[in-house]
Amino acid sequence: MAAAAAAGPGGGGGGAPRYSLLAEIGRGAYGVVYEAVSGRNGARLAVKRIRCDAPENVELALAEFWALTSLRRQHPNVVRFEECVLQRHGLGQRMSHGNKRSQLYLRLTPPPWAAPLP
Repeated sequence: MAAAAAAGPGGGGGGAPRYSLLAEIGRGAYGVVYEAVSGRNGARLAVKRIRCDAPENVELALAEFWALTSLRRQHPNVVRFEECVLQRHGLGQRMSHGNKRSQLYLRLTPPPWAAPLP
């Protein structure tokens, strides 16, 4: 798969993208996970993009945010919630993977007529 660009929190303006998408590594019921590289520091991470063309997708994402923020103790198999960012085109969430080797970024994408997923 060819490399693609994705703006993250604070991205979308001029200059280099916040993340560069390298390849799709997983697909679920309401989103796609990509291997990516941070434009800021070159770190390898995962980017999870969620389709928000249906209210139930937004509800699922908000339930995931709530569940991750309500954890009192970390488990090695559960991502750690780090930040949630409201963007021009949706809501963003940054998490660390439980194995501490990668970071995840969850981005709720705009409706399909505004910016289709690659």
